[in-house]
Amino acid sequence: MSPEAAVAEIRRRLSATPERVFRAFADPELVSRWLTPSPEIELRVLAFDFRVGGAYRFAYHIPGGSVMVVNGIYRSIEPSSKIVFSWNIEPPDEHAGLRSEVVVVITPDGEGCELHIHHGNSASWAPPNAMPVAGGALWISLSWCWAGRSNRMTPEERLAADVRAHLSATGEISEVRMFGGTGFMLNGNMVAAVSRRGLLLRVGKDRQGHALARPGARPMEMQGRRMEGYVYVDPRELDDRALKAWLDEASSYVRTLPPKTAKAKSPGKGKRA
Repeated sequence: MSPEAAVAEIRRRLSATPERVFRAFADPELVSRWLTPSPEIELRVLAFDFRVGGAYRFAYHIPGGSVMVVNGIYRSIEPSSKIVFSWNIEPPDEHAGLRSEVVVVITPDGEGCELHIHHGNSASWAPPNAMPVAGGALWISLSWCWAGRSNRMTPEERLAADVRAHLSATGEISEVRMFGGTGFMLNGNMVAAVSRRGLLLRVGKDRQGHALARPGARPMEMQGRRMEGYVYVDPRELDDRALKAWLDEASSYVRTLPPKTAKAKSPGKGKRA
């Protein structure tokens, strides 16, 4: 007899903004702190590629020494509003083969938001630790989520995490080291970078004047020379909404550029043997 389908579902009213709650799902450092059915079960993130089609892999370390490993694919990502991903339990766990889908919906509610998590298509006999996503939401605390190790994150790391979360569904995003910080590439072209200098954005020559008139913006200069099409923004002027507006503007411009692919290195001209 096949087990009947079951659903784990939870709704929570949170004082945090939708953007901040979305980041709790989009940043692996934050995910590891709360996405578990209880504080006694430790989550270790083994793989995390937060984009549509990207894969994740989590290991849940349960008191007593057992470990449950799950994996899945991000099927849909709508920044700050909705995330859909599969949830598959791996062998040798006794529930291996148990497959389900998680739908996360974040809805603005005044100065905060409502978090709705629907974890369905699992078996009715699955124990709570087999469906930890909705279980974790029972005790999720955004203040706790940003506590602990978060306090040791540098301002640049926190800003990079916010940028990463906002850009997650923009397109083919990759990260590289540049300008002494982290550069974010959209379809092979730089769209933003985070360093001690602040947030660097590629807005294009035509929009640079308009961008520089906004709060906290200043030109990008290298060796006394202004770089056309780029602006720095002071992080102190970046709340969630301002950051989204800046990244949307930069992304809109970069999408007009031809995609770039990594070029293979030409073989060196070594001496013939």
